[in-house]
Amino acid sequence: MIEFLVIFSLILHAIVFIFIIYLYRRFSQNSSGMSVQERKEMEDMLSSYITEMKEENERLLNILNENGKNVKEKQTEPDSRENSSPIPDTYVEPVQKKDTTAKETKNAENYNPETIVVEDEAEGVSDHAKALQLYNDGLTTEEIAQKLNKGKTEIELFIKFQSQS
Repeated sequence: MIEFLVIFSLILHAIVFIFIIYLYRRFSQNSSGMSVQERKEMEDMLSSYITEMKEENERLLNILNENGKNVKEKQTEPDSRENSSPIPDTYVEPVQKKDTTAKETKNAENYNPETIVVEDEAEGVSDHAKALQLYNDGLTTEEIAQKLNKGKTEIELFIKFQSQS
């Protein structure tokens, strides 16, 4: 009877070892397959982010070109008006000009240029930390992007990278 139990035990051990080897191979295939899939997802997200940035840059260039044309048109318009108006024989100093210059000097004295406030790591909280905090609070990536003045894709990528690590 003992011989039967020993043989049965050896057969069970062999089956268990074969099963462990099978599971190990399957796990290693899945883990390598997931890394390839994750790489593809990252490449897709980065390529979409790059194309989105290119589109934004093209829109910005178009806006700048249009503004440049408008500025050139505005500069040429006053020149043509000045040349077309006849020059009077006697010079008369406009009274309103003095009033506007007085107003301009008052405005110049009270002028405070707008200062740009940079809220970076100087405050101690980076945009990445703010994004994670807002995401953990339950805000969507679009809302986070609007609050932080960042791109939606940039926030999505950052959150995805943080969730992976």
